[in-house]
Amino acid sequence: MMIACIQPYSIAAISAAARVAEEMHVKLGDEVGYSIRFQDCSSDRTIIMYITVEMLLKGFLAYPNLLSYSVLILDEADERTL
Repeated sequence: MMIACIQPYSIAAISAAARVAEEMHVKLGDEVGYSIRFQDCSSDRTIIMYITVEMLLKGFLAYPNLLSYSVLILDEADERTL
């Protein structure tokens, strides 16, 4: 099971993932990770993944039905993205 939390910007994805990992008392990249352009901080144990809209769209190209994610959470929507 993997939960994807979509963030509008890279810095938002990184900082949200770091905050949640800290509050869960886990190492960033283990149970909580992030994926942004040119950088993936996750592992096989990652359950909560913070990603940018760009990475979500890239995921659609590889897996159109996004079966790798159990839940998608749209945390913030940017006007340009809508």
